[in-house]
Amino acid sequence: MADEAGRRAYANPIPLTRALIRGVLEDAWLGRRPGGGRRGAPFAAAGPHAALAPAVTGAPLEAAHAAVLVIHGRGGSAEAETARLRRAVGGTRGVTWLAPQAARSSWYPKGFAAGAENAAHLESALSVLDAAWDRLTASVPPARVVVVGFSQGACLALAWLANRGHAPAQVLALSGALPPVDAVDALTGQAVYLSRSQGDPWIPAVAFEQTAQSLTALGAQVTTQTEPGDAHRPHGADARALRDALDHALRDAPVPSLPGFGNQLACSAEPGSLPAVQNTPKAAPYGLFAEQINGTGFTVERALNRNVW
Repeated sequence: MADEAGRRAYANPIPLTRALIRGVLEDAWLGRRPGGGRRGAPFAAAGPHAALAPAVTGAPLEAAHAAVLVIHGRGGSAEAETARLRRAVGGTRGVTWLAPQAARSSWYPKGFAAGAENAAHLESALSVLDAAWDRLTASVPPARVVVVGFSQGACLALAWLANRGHAPAQVLALSGALPPVDAVDALTGQAVYLSRSQGDPWIPAVAFEQTAQSLTALGAQVTTQTEPGDAHRPHGADARALRDALDHALRDAPVPSLPGFGNQLACSAEPGSLPAVQNTPKAAPYGLFAEQINGTGFTVERALNRNVW
């Protein structure tokens, strides 16, 4: 398709190169926003996942007080997963959100319990997380980096923790379990949050319990959360756990001075009740009605949009 489009040249403000056209098509196929907003450079990693640029939102990394490494699930995208988590936790001033993108939107081809069939893709995914970790911790102390993954991303986050031995502030595995990987000697004191629905068809109760036991045996401080129902999705308790992890990571961060028109303050009683990344949402959470007193024009980029609710 890129080759065919390139042959049909016409006047355009920028050159329509094959790489540009293919990039637009690939973004569409992966469910990523055209143009991508802020994208980081691809990681110096191995395998199929290394070629794709990660999504970057929030504070510039060089000025961040904390960071979140987001790992999307199978069929997801870096931008969509980050947006969902940011909506859930509300305002996060001074935090960089970095989300790698899996090739073909899948970190490995088979279920989390498969071994050899996932090995090549899993190793590539782990190398991408290593590179993402190195990029974040070059600017932010490890004790202020929170790692959160959903579904297949949660399984990958646990595999990375158990296999690599890094020490983030906390790892949150939402609807995930530990794949079969070689474990490090110890995870002494490492905070880990595990969650699932009671009847989740993708994460069996036995695998969930074994994950908690295995991580505890390695010395991790494990918190588990089981929600009623069978929905394979993040829950309200997960948003509160991520909010708490960020608050903990930011506990010693300097309080910013916010004089003048450009300041931005946010406060909410329930996580995600403020519209963080939408101008006027049609469906507000908690059964609320969105009342915007004033705001910038809709032509302003989302990151620059100022609102009073």
